[in-house]
Amino acid sequence: MENTSSANQNIKLSDRFIQHQKAQPKNDFIRFEKEDIEQSIPERFEKQVIKYPERLAVKTKDHELTYDSFNKIVNSIALDILNHRGPNEEPVALLFGEGVPAIAAVYGTLKAGKIYVPLQSSHPKERITYMLKDSKAKLLLTDEESFSTAREIAENKIQVINVEQIHDTSTENPGVPISPDRGAYIIYTSGSTGQPKGVYSTHRNLLHNTMLYTNDAHICVDDRQSLLRSYSFNGALKDIFASLLNGASLFPFDLQKEGMIELKNWLIREKITLCCFVATAFRHFMNTLNDSDVLPHVRVILVGAEAIYRSDVELYKKHFSKDCVYFSGFGTSETLVSRRYFINKETQIETPKVPMGYPSQNKEIILLDEEGKKVGFNTIGEIAVKSHYISLGYWDKSELTRERFILGESDEERIYMTGDLGLMMPDGCLMHMGRRDFQVKVRGHRIEIAEIEATLIEMEFVKEVCVMAQPDKHGNQRLVAYIVPGAKDIPNVTALRAILSNKLPEHMIPSIFMIMQSLPLTSDSKINRRALPSPDGKRPQLANPFISPETPLEKKVADIWSEVLDVNPVGLDDNFLELGGNSLLATSLVSRIINAFNVEISYKKLFQSPTVADMTEMITQNKLEGSGKGVEDILVELESISEDKAKQMLDAELDKSDDKQL
Repeated sequence: MENTSSANQNIKLSDRFIQHQKAQPKNDFIRFEKEDIEQSIPERFEKQVIKYPERLAVKTKDHELTYDSFNKIVNSIALDILNHRGPNEEPVALLFGEGVPAIAAVYGTLKAGKIYVPLQSSHPKERITYMLKDSKAKLLLTDEESFSTAREIAENKIQVINVEQIHDTSTENPGVPISPDRGAYIIYTSGSTGQPKGVYSTHRNLLHNTMLYTNDAHICVDDRQSLLRSYSFNGALKDIFASLLNGASLFPFDLQKEGMIELKNWLIREKITLCCFVATAFRHFMNTLNDSDVLPHVRVILVGAEAIYRSDVELYKKHFSKDCVYFSGFGTSETLVSRRYFINKETQIETPKVPMGYPSQNKEIILLDEEGKKVGFNTIGEIAVKSHYISLGYWDKSELTRERFILGESDEERIYMTGDLGLMMPDGCLMHMGRRDFQVKVRGHRIEIAEIEATLIEMEFVKEVCVMAQPDKHGNQRLVAYIVPGAKDIPNVTALRAILSNKLPEHMIPSIFMIMQSLPLTSDSKINRRALPSPDGKRPQLANPFISPETPLEKKVADIWSEVLDVNPVGLDDNFLELGGNSLLATSLVSRIINAFNVEISYKKLFQSPTVADMTEMITQNKLEGSGKGVEDILVELESISEDKAKQMLDAELDKSDDKQL
């Protein structure tokens, strides 16, 4: 009885946490009430348009739209959909780049009473084509940028509409009656069968998730919400809907194109108040900041999708204002947010990993043993989420749905088996204890290891394969593929990555490939994953031969690459991506180079010119421009700069050692 009381007390404290913080919007917060979820998303959105027609709705580099003007674009899309397909409930696929057209297409599809199916244009065509076919969509919306790809995957079997070419359509609200129980979206996630699976949910569930984020963050009309993830990921749902369903402003920012270094300036310039990060992205962003950098306008920062560590909290305390509140959220595509943990500048984290926290409203966590029986406090069990507000299941996969979703005490209530392991503390706080299966999260993406293994094993040069997520020396998860070659010689890493890039999205391509004579087995002849060796950090076999850096500048640049990528040695002509680099590591690398040599190098140029030789030339050229000095003088200056910085770092470390001795 005492444990229950303690848990309830902590839950109440967490529910009221943000309410007692100093960081509040200028306008009064209007609570999102439970009865507000008994409507459709378009109905809630149109109320905001009536209340705030001239307020800023969405802003990007290319667009700045009020609620009224954005609503007119949304309506024209909705009416065009209705002209082609009528008001019946059915999936409509969306293939867009990032920006206003994508967001408008989401709202327009929902206004037409359809189920939106977001596809990411940067994914391999084979994967997009599978999702399009699996969704059974008869209509594909796209923009100018993705139009040719859309036409190609549609294969003249599905009608394609370029929303940027819709003309002479009324902009009045279409007025389609939509029940809260109607399907809202199908979002595809990695699947254990080797193919993605579509998570299917309703207007009511999406509004419930919006209610939770709104009330946790006290979102109001003054807020400026960042959108740092693609519209096609479930993590973007809270940003896209909580902003525009509360009269606030939405600010999409394309991390892939703009890079982490520009993000700091953008957050300050646009006075972003609400910011949501994947944990790995948050970590990499923090590493691009100088010690004195503070983000003054952010009042709430939400970090999730992966494990969060005590060191992440320290970074928050260092770089955000004293009034900024940090909280983490745990959820899955199937359940959305079901736990959250609130932190302010006074919060002390006693364990290396931040707890998953306390319950979200109407989301009950049950821990089950291998026999499906409930376990008590301080005992590890599989996390099951019980609620009326979780996904309806997997689109067109009834058997898989029955396996993972269990009916609760009523037809509306369901229990979802997450596959995560947890431990409940006596105060009701949940601790994450790993995964039951081999589903992992890497750079914020939930990935089924089996899908990558299924793709590799189909290749004739692969006899056996095992893929695992392992932390690098910085603590960030990376995919490692262990391959036993088949009859044919295995290609070098350059060729292997090129093959996989046509079948898998970038975040699912292993960073490291280790060639094995055989895979270790357990006594019952299963792969012994625990016995697999850790990556040795050696340079992989690439298409180009190893060329040793010769000049002092080349050697210093190569050393920074080696440190960031955890690869040794690094050759002069080695490709950044082929050494295991990715978009997040790129931000760390560029930041290190800028700090070491006091130069300006853009994030984009690394991918355009991705070798040590290219970067050495960029550094030299950057110094030459406008300096009036010769190349030799610049090289001497660069070497001196880097040597001075190295000496400063060494002196700082010696000072720390002296302090400890004192």
